[in-house]
Amino acid sequence: MTGRIDAPKWDSIGVYKRCVNAFSRPPTHEKKSRLLGAMRTVDVRCQKYGPLAETGRLWRAMRGPPSAAQKHDFTSLYDDKFVKSKQGRQYYERALGNTLPGNRCPSCGHGQVLALDHFLPKAIYPAFALHPQNLVPICQPCNTMKKEYSPSSADTQLIHPYFDDVSNLRWLSARVPDMKSPLLIDFFVVEGLQSQLSSRLSINFRTLGLRGTYRTAASGELTDCKQLICNLYEGAGAPAVKAEMTERAASASSANRNSWRGAMYDALSASSWFCAGGFTAIA
Repeated sequence: MTGRIDAPKWDSIGVYKRCVNAFSRPPTHEKKSRLLGAMRTVDVRCQKYGPLAETGRLWRAMRGPPSAAQKHDFTSLYDDKFVKSKQGRQYYERALGNTLPGNRCPSCGHGQVLALDHFLPKAIYPAFALHPQNLVPICQPCNTMKKEYSPSSADTQLIHPYFDDVSNLRWLSARVPDMKSPLLIDFFVVEGLQSQLSSRLSINFRTLGLRGTYRTAASGELTDCKQLICNLYEGAGAPAVKAEMTERAASASSANRNSWRGAMYDALSASSWFCAGGFTAIA
């Protein structure tokens, strides 16, 4: 996660109406009628989304479908008309392209975006099925782990890429488990943060499986640079290894202070065991 990114912008209820009207065949007329009947309620709920998210109260958003429609109506609206039809596909593509540089996932800052996530799941909050502030680009690992997570209190809200900026504090750290082979870097949320933010970051970290995502990425990177580290040690000893790790930590953290690379190299530079030969435990 980095600082928050801008949500895609479109007329939420206008796109909703356009997609609903795309149900033109007789078998879908009842569905169309129900969705049009729910439109006013959908509009009211969507107008409240931003203010609730900005004030950390998104968990209070209204659940369930508007009384005029059914949950499966909204699922069909999203799948059949927003994702697959010409009336909605352009907006789907716009939201899908709203990524971090390099097509990176805004939830983990590492994976490649492959899908759109309903930040508040459409199965529970169907009125937000087409709402741009609720459609977040996401990588497959984060999407798989998140499933249909829904907050039950202010403390259990995930970090919203469009509304929550955590770039101004260092919340991610790593540790090197000395004397263990193969070497696996461990990642964790730092202690001592403001209580509600600490809770949200920890739940976000666990729910999205970021510990595993970062450990796997770290293992791959260390395997790739193992020979370089060996060469540095043979040429100038532990100080050269420490200097290289320190330089890499500074480089990775300069753009994102919560980069997993920055946290990893910071921990490696501080590990006397690693710099003095522990790197041989890299797989």
